[in-house]
Amino acid sequence: MTGRQSPPNPGPETCDVAIVGGGAAGLESALVLGRQGRSVIVFDSGDYRNARSTGAHMLIGIEGTPPADIRARARDELAALDTVRYRRTAVTDGRADAERDGVELACDDGTAIFARRVIVGSGLRDVIDGLPGLSESHGRYSFHCPYCHGHEARGKDIVVVSVPGTPPMKAAYQALYLRDRISDRVRLLAERSSIPEVLLAALPETGVELIDGAATGISGEPGTVEVTSTSTGPLQCEVVFAVPPTVAGGDLGERLGAEMNGGCIVVDDHGRSSVPQVFAAGDCAVRRGEPEPLTFVAQAIGEGQKVAVWADQDLFMSDPRIPVPTAQ
Repeated sequence: MTGRQSPPNPGPETCDVAIVGGGAAGLESALVLGRQGRSVIVFDSGDYRNARSTGAHMLIGIEGTPPADIRARARDELAALDTVRYRRTAVTDGRADAERDGVELACDDGTAIFARRVIVGSGLRDVIDGLPGLSESHGRYSFHCPYCHGHEARGKDIVVVSVPGTPPMKAAYQALYLRDRISDRVRLLAERSSIPEVLLAALPETGVELIDGAATGISGEPGTVEVTSTSTGPLQCEVVFAVPPTVAGGDLGERLGAEMNGGCIVVDDHGRSSVPQVFAAGDCAVRRGEPEPLTFVAQAIGEGQKVAVWADQDLFMSDPRIPVPTAQ
């Protein structure tokens, strides 16, 4: 008697475009491509840089909406498209296959995917464990961006803190900007020896008080904040601005062999990386020649839309029946 034979192992699941990252850039890319009838799989690890934020700003029509609400609405919109599949799992590895003109991806749930194109939108991650209290205060009463949170800090007593791992010059420039645009009560807590002379001269000229020392902790509640340092007693203020260092939200770009700039994938004007089948958008993408990306929600949405259009056009033009356009 012959036993039942096991079925052959199925090949990897396939799609036109795999989108790695379920933030603003990735969800926008999925919306664009799904509406064009492309088969799309979105891989969302659930790790969002702005998870602590109570409101996303500079977004016409939805100003101040919590990022979590924006993501939830976007996922509902994608659920209405039968071309888009959504997976709450992380992509752990990948390999570009030039011969098949696509990318093989492996996920932490054990599944494998073959995608004709990949859009990486895995973002950046703030490192907020290098200063005691920063993890608890980040996004609540300590903020990193004057554009995103400066309006809410207008006229308030602000202390700008130099965070370990971030060049102190960034804190100095941020203090100067906040004094110019947001409030006339701005203090900078940083070691004097770490600030370039030209900035040291500019601080008192613009009304920024420099407190020579290193921050040792942040505590309090919104509106009532205390900053401790190595050089003075506790500093009382209403809000803190502190720019933590960042790292890549994922290492897929490196695994695929893409050109990198720090933790960011280097892209051209169309969002394509040095690996032809791989595009990137949002915080994890930086245009060649630029030192770092802009990291706004609106920017990520715009880049997600642009990259999706070019990825779709790339697939369209890869059809051998479609003639390549020539310059007129």
